[in-house]
Amino acid sequence: MREAVLEIARQRDDFNPSIAHRAVDAVVRFGEAMSIRHDAATTLNRLKRLDDQLLKDIGLCRADLDHLPSSVDPVERLERLAERWEKRRTRG
Repeated sequence: MREAVLEIARQRDDFNPSIAHRAVDAVVRFGEAMSIRHDAATTLNRLKRLDDQLLKDIGLCRADLDHLPSSVDPVERLERLAERWEKRRTRG
């Protein structure tokens, strides 16, 4: 039933966005994705420039950074690892 209602709604002129609107939306999303990727690569490069002692202080080693692709946000990855570590610590 939902599919039928959706199909009927799509056939109306005021339901579908124009081609120009969809194109602009795609360009904006692409720009946002590229910005996020650039920020992640910049942060990863900053972490790679830290010496081994500083990396150890924040719970990383050089091998952890070498395996991360440049598209991964290292700060987000570290936050997830810290949350998992905190859960394990509180359980045990």
